Amino acid sequence: MKVVDIKAVCEIVHKKCEAIVAVDNTFMSSYFQKPLLLGADISVHSLTKYMNAAGAVPSPFDCFLVNRGLKTLHVRMERHMENGLKVARFLEAHPLVDKVMHPGLPSHPQHDVAQRQCSGFSGMVTFRLKGGLKESTLFLKNLKIVTLADSLGSTESLAELPAVMTHAALPEEQRRLLGITDNLIRLSVGLENSDDLIRDIDQALNKAVRLGGPHVKSHDIGATFSAHVVNSLTIINEYAAVYFEYKFSPCPAEFQSREMQVKVEVPPST
Repeated sequence: MKVVDIKAVCEIVHKKCEAIVAVDNTFMSSYFQKPLLLGADISVHSLTKYMNAAGAVPSPFDCFLVNRGLKTLHVRMERHMENGLKVARFLEAHPLVDKVMHPGLPSHPQHDVAQRQCSGFSGMVTFRLKGGLKESTLFLKNLKIVTLADSLGSTESLAELPAVMTHAALPEEQRRLLGITDNLIRLSVGLENSDDLIRDIDQALNKAVRLGGPHVKSHDIGATFSAHVVNSLTIINEYAAVYFEYKFSPCPAEFQSREMQVKVEVPPST
């Protein structure tokens, strides 16, 4: 959840060389941040997120969904921002949370940059709960309203554990350098009632950190995330599949059957 000073970067790049500056604006959407006005040459969006479409290659119907989603983008983004800030402030004051990262919080290291170049904030919140992989897994298992999924920008709230989901293919050392620890949770706060979301997050934190963190078995952790991967529409990354099986041995049967359909090439050990 780091914020880059787009204007400063563009000024340096355009002054020193002829390189093109491209900005992935997916997390903010064009409603809250306009990279081209800040000096960027290209602004890129994942249309399956806040723009509200579906599919890797847009069919005519996908294009229709994008067009329809753009008509409500301003309404949805305002609610995403409102809910995201409420959840972030709640988490920052929670005794079972170590750290919260949201550019709308004064505690965020790039808060001033975000205020200067953005007109608002999306519903993306990351936080570190007190504990490790076991507590993080218990937290995700106990959520009732928030859904376990590795996407973002949906109308419904989503939660994921980057260390074993979106960033599982990265070596542990690289994840650590990026700040992706085993207790880092990423939330994509949706459009639900904010009080309901806060109560859901609170009860899950209490069950995970206060009641049962040390009692979770490694097989339970593997079963939780294998069920997510098997039911997900996202194509499994080959290296992530290998990492998953290694880290959460024994690998549950339902994941093994899915993995057999994938040609896996294990990278040589270094």
